[in-house]
Amino acid sequence: MRKPGPRGMSPEKILSIINVALGKEKADLVLTNAKLVNVYTGEIQPDYCVAVKHDRIAYVGKNASHTIGPDTRVLDIPGKTIIPGFIDAHTHMLAVINPAEYIKAAMLHGTTTIITEIQEITFPLGYRGALFFLNYLKDQPIKVFCTIPPLLTMSRSVEKNFLTLQQFHRLLKRDEVMGLGEPYWLPTIKGDKRVLEFISETSYAGKRMEGHASGARNEKLVAYFSTGITSCHESVSKEETLEKLRLGVSTMVREGGNRTELPAIADIQKEKIDLRLLSLVSDGLSAEILYKKGYMDHIVRQAIRYGFNPVTAIQAATINPATHFALDDILGGIAPGRYADILVVPDIENIDAEYVISKGKVVADKGHLTAEPRKTNWPVFIRRSILMPKLFTPEDFRIKAKIQNGRARVRVIEQIAELVTKELVTDVQVSAGSVQVDTERDIIKVAAISRVEEPGKTALGLIKGFGLKKGAFASSASWDCGSIVAVGVDDGDLALAINRISELHGGCIVCCEGKILAEVDLTVGGSMSTLPLKELHEGLQKIQQVVAGLGNKLNRAHLSLVVLSTGAIPHLRITETGLYNIRENAYVDLFVD
Repeated sequence: MRKPGPRGMSPEKILSIINVALGKEKADLVLTNAKLVNVYTGEIQPDYCVAVKHDRIAYVGKNASHTIGPDTRVLDIPGKTIIPGFIDAHTHMLAVINPAEYIKAAMLHGTTTIITEIQEITFPLGYRGALFFLNYLKDQPIKVFCTIPPLLTMSRSVEKNFLTLQQFHRLLKRDEVMGLGEPYWLPTIKGDKRVLEFISETSYAGKRMEGHASGARNEKLVAYFSTGITSCHESVSKEETLEKLRLGVSTMVREGGNRTELPAIADIQKEKIDLRLLSLVSDGLSAEILYKKGYMDHIVRQAIRYGFNPVTAIQAATINPATHFALDDILGGIAPGRYADILVVPDIENIDAEYVISKGKVVADKGHLTAEPRKTNWPVFIRRSILMPKLFTPEDFRIKAKIQNGRARVRVIEQIAELVTKELVTDVQVSAGSVQVDTERDIIKVAAISRVEEPGKTALGLIKGFGLKKGAFASSASWDCGSIVAVGVDDGDLALAINRISELHGGCIVCCEGKILAEVDLTVGGSMSTLPLKELHEGLQKIQQVVAGLGNKLNRAHLSLVVLSTGAIPHLRITETGLYNIRENAYVDLFVD
């Protein structure tokens, strides 16, 4: 039996939809007397009706009475406004938040389509992990598509999980795979063989290549997009956004849990240019935002707040991303033949969904879910993905120096912002052959422990700016690698934190003076929690409060911790292999000769 993809419909289904439009059959659901936001023309059309059959829109017009039968559900909404379901064109829904909870929040707040990256599960679990999650994300109450990561990393311990070209080719054939996600610009224009092979394979498959051009300008930016990459979500200013739009690049503006660029680019609307290539995205959301503020509805409200015309803001979260991914024939607008993804809101100035319709079904009704994500039983290889060969001791975190006593010159990761670091070269005290922390100068230890190849392999370094005066803080949800990352003052607390993560098979842990002060489980692949959204938010909030109580002054301490392993953000980082200088594109020694 043929299984249709997102576009596929049987002849019988097509005929049924035709017959509803003609009044020969009756609709399953009809919305009447609404103001329709037409994202194709930019109009707001009063007194419109929409009739739904199966999962598609069968009729749009002034009078849907011919589509209504005794079994038709009718939502008569005079004065209310209907808009297309929102699309998040770039997110990371497999980071920290359980995917079922992510889907619930999306439904509740009117996001009916998600395009997500999946590196958070592919780095530690490889092709097997990617396949499991692709299968789980299918047939949910909302549509979930994904892009496949090229797995660019500084970490050498996850090489056994790198996708082969053959595996990548098989994944590209899947309907829910939109293409290649986030090949970083520097290795791309330097001609990284693996990246170019993946780009070539994607081009032959006729699918999208989603860019990551953070910091690239002028000829470097042009060279990057000459590969056929067609989007970027890394613009941090109006000028960068304009440069990309003028190059024909689908430019995605972030207003999520990791970065918020709307305030910096909002003035672009004053340029009087065509914004059809501009999309609003989350690039990942925190549990706090999802729980307290919403999803794409929150981001659209923010855009309106910063001065965007409401219709323009709605287009940037519906038809614009649908067009970029060549899904506009089935998504992004309220029109015949499209999926029946519709939000009922009070008006365009008040984007607060009263009803959410996804694939023709009402999935949220006045703030209450009327559908649930499809459940799954996590297999053992996902639930028990962290298996350390031993218990760690304080000795494992002793940084041995070449001298017994005195001063040693070292490289230090200096935290200059929540996500950005630089390299600091300074002297530190050595006693009895060991480098000492210096809380007065805010220099403490940082560690990366492999949990994939060579589990337990550890690299040690120093970090300035994290603020801890005592204790330790560790997480298994590190970016772009297969390591647990930790910072700490006390070696015993560092050992306790890592051992607890190993015991849980994933987690975020704060320890002090031999006691666990706060923890959140991340047992799904070592990167996602099993907790309901409210409990996860409260758990992470407690983590933040406890870490702050130990001296940390960063507003998002967990995020600052887990990005210490990524090559996507400058400048000095750490993996289980050691310190990595992104500017030099090389590992560097802790000690400076």
